[in-house]
Amino acid sequence: MRRFIVKQNIGRFEQLLGSEQDTSRRSQIEELLAKARRELSSLERIWLWTYPALVIPDAIGLAAERLLDKIVKDHQANFGSLQIWGEATNSLRLIAHSNFDRASVERFAAMRNGDGTACEVVHTSLSPVIVEDLEKAEEFASLREWTRGIGIQSIRSILY
Repeated sequence: MRRFIVKQNIGRFEQLLGSEQDTSRRSQIEELLAKARRELSSLERIWLWTYPALVIPDAIGLAAERLLDKIVKDHQANFGSLQIWGEATNSLRLIAHSNFDRASVERFAAMRNGDGTACEVVHTSLSPVIVEDLEKAEEFASLREWTRGIGIQSIRSILY
């Protein structure tokens, strides 16, 4: 959930807007700022829904998002997510993602035992899960419609 990066962008756009004299350029910056604020508002709603009690300072959130980007790159993945275990809610809560659409973020914002996800299996077994072909993996059949819809063919889920 790129909320930490979006927050940084908003600050940068506000700073640029404060010093920009050219009306055409100011208009472009105002447009970018408005778009970033709408995106942040949406991300904040999802964040509060997924983990209302968790307060992560911006610097740590940004570091988590950068770590996820590195993991996605290192594993040559197209998508990635980072969850944190919530004792109070007895669930995995999404705190960062890479390239998932809004519907996917909302669907996997909170995962509990019995949801049939690879993250759930990793959390309970404390072992990595690698699924080379989701079409053949019966234990993840409940994910097929979603994975087909966004083009995921394999999953690697790791506990860090």
